[in-house]
Amino acid sequence: MEEHRTSSRYPINGIAEVFRKRSKVPIKAIIQDVSKGGLALHLDKIVNPNEEVTVSMKFEDHEGNVAEERVRGKVAWKDHWENRLYFVSVAFSQSISQKEFPHLSAYLQFMEEEKASGGARLS
Repeated sequence: MEEHRTSSRYPINGIAEVFRKRSKVPIKAIIQDVSKGGLALHLDKIVNPNEEVTVSMKFEDHEGNVAEERVRGKVAWKDHWENRLYFVSVAFSQSISQKEFPHLSAYLQFMEEEKASGGARLS
């Protein structure tokens, strides 16, 4: 699989609900990692590349608090993971700004600062 990533990925403890454009029924997901450009998810249902989705995330922020954000994106790629699970990458359709996504933006900023300072949280 060819990498097109332009920003670092960071581990994140979280769950999500993925909503397809034409469906109100969410697909449950586990968040693997996140970057400024998108996130990787584990799903038990197939979503296809180029499909537009909305991801409602619930995750543990850098201070240990539960945070929630809802972001729009497009499925960049999918891969069969194991058994009936799928690994999916979603590219965000919007910039993760402090104003619109305060929790996710703060988490990413913290993780970038940790990486720059050689922080132990990233190992």
